[in-house]
Amino acid sequence: MKKTLLLLSMIVLLFSIETMSQPCGQVSLIGEFNGWSGDQFMTRNPESPELFTTILILTAASDPNGDGIVETKFRANADWTVNWGDAAFPSGIGTQNGPNIPVPIGFYKVTFNCSTGAYNFITTCGEIGMIGEFNGWQPMNG
Repeated sequence: MKKTLLLLSMIVLLFSIETMSQPCGQVSLIGEFNGWSGDQFMTRNPESPELFTTILILTAASDPNGDGIVETKFRANADWTVNWGDAAFPSGIGTQNGPNIPVPIGFYKVTFNCSTGAYNFITTCGEIGMIGEFNGWQPMNG
């Protein structure tokens, strides 16, 4: 009985340490591009658990207003209890319950630090395809 209790205590301790080492749970992006539902989860950096990244593709279909700007925010654990926003683009410091981030239509690598709120949207080259003799030199669709 004592061995079982000791083993259980060690498992709980290890789980608690793992949870404490991750400062903010899972972080995602949410916004007009997904109808403010269906979070786009970001990837945690295993060496720096406060850092997250994702690729965000915003097209005309992502822009319900047709103004070329897609509003978005960061949030923790797919819940509005903890969310970060700021009016600055392409980088800024998100604050709790801050304004929506205005992101122009485009392709971005997004980075976010959940401890400091620092974020950055880095423009990428977009989608890349291959053409050649194998497809009659025609662009690949889909």
